[in-house]
Amino acid sequence: MKVMAEMSKQDQLKQEAAWKAVDYVKSGMTVGLGTGSTAAFAVDRIGSLLKSGELKDIVAVPTSIATYEQAKGLGIPLATLDTKPKLDVAIDGADEVDPNLDVVKGRGGALLREKMVELASDKFVCIVDDSKLVSGLGGSKLAMPVEIVQFCHEYTLRKLQALPEVSGCVAKLRMSGDEPYVTDNSNYIVDLYFENEPIKDSYAAAKAIEAICGVVEVCAAMEVYFLSCCFSCCFCFRCLGRRARRSSWCFLPSPAVPSLTRCPRPPAARSVHGHGRRLHHRRGQRRRGQGEEVKFDVIVKGPLVIKPRQLA
Repeated sequence: MKVMAEMSKQDQLKQEAAWKAVDYVKSGMTVGLGTGSTAAFAVDRIGSLLKSGELKDIVAVPTSIATYEQAKGLGIPLATLDTKPKLDVAIDGADEVDPNLDVVKGRGGALLREKMVELASDKFVCIVDDSKLVSGLGGSKLAMPVEIVQFCHEYTLRKLQALPEVSGCVAKLRMSGDEPYVTDNSNYIVDLYFENEPIKDSYAAAKAIEAICGVVEVCAAMEVYFLSCCFSCCFCFRCLGRRARRSSWCFLPSPAVPSLTRCPRPPAARSVHGHGRRLHHRRGQRRRGQGEEVKFDVIVKGPLVIKPRQLA
């Protein structure tokens, strides 16, 4: 309890969401372990449950040297994709989430290994808090990482900067002191910054970046990989009545991200931050072919699990 009291509010939210994500882990599973401050809470939780005997026969595949060392110190049995090519679930954080549930990942430098492990998993549980919600990828004005080979890295950086799909971005080589930052795979990272406006088409941008010779990986526009999302904050949402189709899910607007008001595609659940205020119904209003606008109103405090679209 003392440790919890000393945590920042954001760290408490991260821990709550991470612990909820670990509920997806069952005895006998093979688990992908993400990298970063949020994923570290999930790794700690798994180690604690193994020690107490609540989880048994877990084998984990870490996504970075840092996660490997953390998991090893907690006594979590470890493997690689070479020996465990099929994982039951992967748990990791994300740096940004947009209204389409596209994400930016990998600011911690482990984007290639994270994406490999998550694609090898039957489920990917992504842990975020409300600070990660953006109106479009790049909207936080923080780095969107691109892993590149060291060979002729300045040439690759200029190619990235010149892409029309990311026009207006500033491309910078990530540094560690006076030397370029080197990933666990002995590559460099170019960070893209979108100071003026977010990316207009994140999918097209990701494809264009990946097409550049010299680019190893960009962990953006990963919408299709989501199976579940754990948010830890106060969320409010509404559903259009019983007769509404899955494409008609509608959520309360967020003061921070107004564009998250409506979900345009089925069945990708969107949740937005309601700031703890109970927003009122507008009962009796109707939309053609969709029945009553508000059939029920739910406010969730604490961890909330939303289920986006399933993989095809």
